[in-house]
Amino acid sequence: MHPEESAMDDRANTSRHGREEMEVDIPEEFTSWDVSTPEEHSRRYLRFVSDPIKRRMLDDIIEKCFDVFGKDHNEYYLIRSKKVSRGQYVEVTKAAGDLFMCEPMLLEVEAPITICGDIHGQLHDLLRILLTNPTDASKRSRYLFLGDYVDRGPQSLEVVLLLFCLKVRYPQDFFLLRGNHEFNGINGDWKWFYGECLRELGSMAQPIFSHTNAIFNCLPVAAVVAGRIICAHGGISPFLHSLDRIRRMKRPCSVPEGGLLTDILWSDPSRDSTQLEWSVNSRGCSVCFGENAVDRFLQRFDFDFICRAHEYFQEGFKFFFGRKVLTIFSAPFYSGTNKAAVLKVSETLACSIKTFIPLADNSASRWRFERVMDKAKRQYRGLYKEQEARRPQDFWDSEALLWVVDFVDSLAERQ
Repeated sequence: MHPEESAMDDRANTSRHGREEMEVDIPEEFTSWDVSTPEEHSRRYLRFVSDPIKRRMLDDIIEKCFDVFGKDHNEYYLIRSKKVSRGQYVEVTKAAGDLFMCEPMLLEVEAPITICGDIHGQLHDLLRILLTNPTDASKRSRYLFLGDYVDRGPQSLEVVLLLFCLKVRYPQDFFLLRGNHEFNGINGDWKWFYGECLRELGSMAQPIFSHTNAIFNCLPVAAVVAGRIICAHGGISPFLHSLDRIRRMKRPCSVPEGGLLTDILWSDPSRDSTQLEWSVNSRGCSVCFGENAVDRFLQRFDFDFICRAHEYFQEGFKFFFGRKVLTIFSAPFYSGTNKAAVLKVSETLACSIKTFIPLADNSASRWRFERVMDKAKRQYRGLYKEQEARRPQDFWDSEALLWVVDFVDSLAERQ
């Protein structure tokens, strides 16, 4: 049985009264995660999620992550404060690695789904995406993340922890792709993920940093949504003549200096209107693809458009080549006061871009923001527990949705 077809529909509302706190830490020398056969990875993952103690641990960690939303910035450091132990982090990431190794390198996911771009260690903004995403009361939201979970932001460890917990606990609702920063050749800078590990993990910094990157080496690299939208962190490649080339990629895999995998993680749409095919990328890595190259790719594989991340834009998104390529970026305040965006694909494949504003003193009054977000958080918790069906408007209303494009103006008017 494939893990995603396992009995993961167990969402019982487990009582927490009298629950003992599970403090599991790792010894100075912990057993590293090892690569095995697909069958063994499947067995290990199923063994983990079939254990009620492990499921309870996942639920506790997820709840602790959501509980910090809107609180003091220092509350977001769950591992530093030992609200989540280093041992729990390692357990979760090992289970996620087993699950990733059971998935294909090219995912095929159905709509409806919300597609998210770069997160870059910004736990607050990841929680904001999850807590303010409207959905039908009878259904859970489903997400596809396009990579770059670490670096630059302050809580890369917590972002990885939360996303991996959600993936392991709800494998059919959360899908994670690899970005160019999920590679120790990039995140190994002392100013980025490696530096965060040094600050937060002490003597266990190097083992856990290496272990996390070993799991990153197992992430899928591309996804097809409803057979119509191709998604990757960077883009397409001149080496991509068949989708089977992605499916046949061996894992775990490092990122080479060039080639198909590097292009999928690093390539960009060309800004030069005279470059219609392939050109040198100013990043010093991979290539840029022009409109003719995109047209041939979409026609060859019968896709409607390419959805990718990898670049920030002031509005949180940008179209290229007459809406044949869409870039989305989900980390606000990444550079200045940029907005963030996600792409929502409905069941009927209607696509809508939702942006959310960078919340600052001039964006909204603090009391209003806290009231709206507290309401959204309560609604989200209720949505993820078994209960009587309610109307969608009982869960969500326009006041709780900080998603509407250019909502900043109307929000400011209501202060």
